[in-house]
Amino acid sequence: MKKTLLFKVLPFVVLTLVLIAVFLIPIITANSAKTATASNSEAKIENTENASGDASLVPLSQNGTADKNIENSSGKIMNIYKESNESDSITIFWDSVENATGYKVYFQRMDESDDYEFLGTVKDTTYTVSDLPSSSRFSFKVTPVFDFGALLVEGEPTVLNTATHPDTVGAIRLKKSAFTIGFAFSQVEHASAYEIYRMCYKNKGEYELYDTITDNSITEYEDKNVEDGRSYYYKVRAILKTENDTEYFGEFSDFKAVCGLYAPKLNSVTTQLRRVSFNWSKSKYADGYDIYYSKTPDNGFQLLGTTTDLYFNSPRLEAGTKYYFRLAPYSLVGDNKVKIIGSWDSVAETPTKEAFSVDCGDTYIEVSREQQRLWYYIDGELFETTPVVTGNFGSMDTPKGCYKIFQRTAPATLRGPGYVTYVNYWLGFTTSGCGIHDSNWRSGGEYGGRTYVGNGSHGCVNTPIESVKKIYDKATIGTYVVVY
Repeated sequence: MKKTLLFKVLPFVVLTLVLIAVFLIPIITANSAKTATASNSEAKIENTENASGDASLVPLSQNGTADKNIENSSGKIMNIYKESNESDSITIFWDSVENATGYKVYFQRMDESDDYEFLGTVKDTTYTVSDLPSSSRFSFKVTPVFDFGALLVEGEPTVLNTATHPDTVGAIRLKKSAFTIGFAFSQVEHASAYEIYRMCYKNKGEYELYDTITDNSITEYEDKNVEDGRSYYYKVRAILKTENDTEYFGEFSDFKAVCGLYAPKLNSVTTQLRRVSFNWSKSKYADGYDIYYSKTPDNGFQLLGTTTDLYFNSPRLEAGTKYYFRLAPYSLVGDNKVKIIGSWDSVAETPTKEAFSVDCGDTYIEVSREQQRLWYYIDGELFETTPVVTGNFGSMDTPKGCYKIFQRTAPATLRGPGYVTYVNYWLGFTTSGCGIHDSNWRSGGEYGGRTYVGNGSHGCVNTPIESVKKIYDKATIGTYVVVY
């Protein structure tokens, strides 16, 4: 009876032990694995190189336990967008997903490939990609990541198709501003079109879309709907249009022009003593003129000087070197006196060391009738410069030419038709009686400027006494005097 009972109970005991082993061992193993995974889960999210290849990462769409464990989460980013307007980078943002411990970001260069590349895993809800080409299309794919102990689960992807903005239109340059206004600009790579906005008195000072160039290779524009003497303001920007008609705009470049502000006519260009002298006719709407120079014909131009006169005498340049000059009129427009540059005339000239075919060496006195200024160079170094008053314009002009001092007297009495004048210092340089001397009958404000027009000398070079004394003390018989 006992033996029979033992044989009846024993199978139940064995079955119980087997069931305990079947259920208990996986629980212990799972708990051990969970503990190990939990301690490393943060590292998996932050290590962007290893995260994409982690064997424990399971797509959310896979059937099984993982799907059941996250049934309370949407598992998908509901809103993803771009706010950056740069031409070389893209910054995207997205809404956070409940219970997500990180986000995996993928990236596709739509103009080059159909494949996504993994960028990294982040905890924040934003990501920036830099060093991108402008006017180019890209696709981003972002998935949330969930930590379920033994498994890191990747949610459903959310995709954003976007693009970098075009580069800014650059190098806008005037082509003409006579009866029409024409300008050119640099080509923007990959741009779909260029928009041209215009502002003038007709639209009451507000920019309006004026025209659109739909051919990327066309980078010149001519506006014929202009009036002589009117000022016009333009803004130009590049556009990228994608397949879904989304438009991405580059930054505006500004440009201003005055219709009729044409290049002045050059009457003469001369050179002496390392300088280049220009004389031109007035441009109708010009308030002044800028003179630029360069050693190359097409680029590298720098501002050499500005004047409101119809002539310009350059600073001393390198003798024997060919220079290219541009003479551009400008107009000051509006209450704020906005400076608008007009079309320019160009000329090339090589400065010469000589004056009127005479090599004066490095020590000489130089007088510019147009600038009403004197310079005295000793051994190539400027010793003295001063404004002066030369002979009365049109009737008693100080004669142009290269001379030498042949009289040197202090004091002196000057005699001529109808006058006898006492001076402290006299340096005569022409046989007709022209020289450099002081003029105590003139106030300091009379020297330079336009005094010589209507109130000039009898042909001499009237010089402030402080300057003429310095010149007299250094100049000797035979010192060159050049008047031009």
